Amino acid sequence: MQETIIVKGMSCQHCVKAVSDILREFAGVSEVVVDLDSGKVSFAAEVAIDRQLLAQKLDDAGYELF
Repeated sequence: MQETIIVKGMSCQHCVKAVSDILREFAGVSEVVVDLDSGKVSFAAEVAIDRQLLAQKLDDAGYELF
């Protein structure tokens, strides 16, 4: 299933890599595409991911899930 989330706090390519790496930590996540300008992050997931855990991991890295 294809999903899209909004992540606030990204400002550079380092941020893009950090957010992509966080998403890829979840089993079954692939094809992560980050649009830095809009904050939209699209990815394919074989199973539903735990949004609360994702929000916590992003928060720990300095980003905010919307």
